[in-house]
Amino acid sequence: MEAVSKGRALPPRPSLLVGEAGDVEACRSSWNQLQPVAAELLRRAEAGRASAEELDNAVRRFRSLRESLVAAYVRDDMAIQVYECSADMCLAARCWPEFLKSVTGLTADLYPHLNEKQLQRRNNSATTRKFSVAPASAVYSEQMAGGGPDREKDPGACPVSFSIGDGIHMVEGDDKDELSRSRNGSGDGSASAPQCATAAEGLGSSNDGGGGDVYRKRRGEMLAAHVLFLACMPSGRLADAITQLRNPQSLAYMALQPQHECGLLNFTIQVLSSLAAGDWYSFLRLMYGAPKPSLRAVMEIRAPQVRRAGVRSLAAAFRSLPLPAVIEMLQLHCHDEESSFTTCTSRHIDFQNRARVTSGSWAEAAALRDVLEDAAAAGVRGAQVALGGLSAWGPGGSGVGDGGPPAELAFRS
Repeated sequence: MEAVSKGRALPPRPSLLVGEAGDVEACRSSWNQLQPVAAELLRRAEAGRASAEELDNAVRRFRSLRESLVAAYVRDDMAIQVYECSADMCLAARCWPEFLKSVTGLTADLYPHLNEKQLQRRNNSATTRKFSVAPASAVYSEQMAGGGPDREKDPGACPVSFSIGDGIHMVEGDDKDELSRSRNGSGDGSASAPQCATAAEGLGSSNDGGGGDVYRKRRGEMLAAHVLFLACMPSGRLADAITQLRNPQSLAYMALQPQHECGLLNFTIQVLSSLAAGDWYSFLRLMYGAPKPSLRAVMEIRAPQVRRAGVRSLAAAFRSLPLPAVIEMLQLHCHDEESSFTTCTSRHIDFQNRARVTSGSWAEAAALRDVLEDAAAAGVRGAQVALGGLSAWGPGGSGVGDGGPPAELAFRS
């Protein structure tokens, strides 16, 4: 019986899928067409030249492609690249529901699945090398019986990996040298080293940050972005973020990383610690010093709430503060390009040389005004008084060009 709109859920519309359900080649063709378009759109979005309509259309195309990959049961390197690029596009469009679907698909399904395939491939390779001793022994016996090369002339009949059998541990990077030394120390040759290196290279072949070896590339970035999103979204809880950080997939990934390559996860832990302690200043400093743009974009979700807490703290502790000091502590330094509010960066301010903000830095005062208006709407004491000090200055205000905003920002009348 056909599904109806009342009482039963309708099946997905066929137009949402790329081609027919399960058509892998259609998915691959769609990805080959979408990849350069998405790369160009992301470059323009970073420069602020992409329209909201273009970004929304790209998000819908990625959603369609992701659903098609799920329908076709595709979980290979191409799927990882699609989901990673989809996460980037959703970040650029600030489409958080689709971003969560993308990173969840990566961290909960695709990365662990590829990890399992790698381990299975390595175990099969080790098992194959183990059982290769029987044919090798037969060849050796035949040589001895037929007057072939004697033992002294042919000491390396068995593969080198046989000596380590099931206990073989495939590693990467600097650990390869240690593994090679252990083989040579056991009296084995180096003939099978290329074979082991090939097995350790992973399933993917992408070197541009998409997919590839599950132990490298962007897995740490996506895991960190997922954890931070759970902590920074409006209804987020630290408990959910910590649970995600402690799940078996995350712990397995962290256990395989060298100490010097855990920077993204260490950064994530610092952010969670600042939120747990209510340290708004540390959170803002970490946000503008984020090692990846994706992490900063996710943290910006929580920035208004954190700055509101900062205004509450400053208003309770000080009667008035120099305006540059308030801008510094709330991390509101901005580049004023072509009279528009663009990218904000964290930089040190010499308060002695900058005792007064000039009219050329109106973007900083405009950002401060937005923060104070948000705090005043939330009922923060002192925010309304401070807002009155900026009411006559700023874009469209009568004070522009008349010496700039006041040097002191008062929180109490």
